[in-house]
Amino acid sequence: MIKEIAKLLNESELGYLASLGYSSEKSEGIFILDTNSQGVTNTSIEDSIQILVQVNDLVMDPYLKAKEISERIISILKEETGAYQVRSRYVGANSTLQIFSINFKIGGVR
Repeated sequence: MIKEIAKLLNESELGYLASLGYSSEKSEGIFILDTNSQGVTNTSIEDSIQILVQVNDLVMDPYLKAKEISERIISILKEETGAYQVRSRYVGANSTLQIFSINFKIGGVR
């Protein structure tokens, strides 16, 4: 499922490339992680997914830039997927990066 979400975000022209997996400490971009997959019943599965938005402080006001990208990602998820329990929060700064985290669940019939 995370591959489909990465493809969707990359086609949305957010200004950053969505990649699968963790980032290096100083990388800016959008990183998608599958945090938990579990079978809810015999016919359905639920995935918990996290998206990290990391913006370098070389950009004018990186906090606002990261927040804007996060809000755009949330609207894309709500419009284009069956995502639910979508939550976003500011994680903080790591060296020269401002980081937002988006957590959501997505699932369906197998």
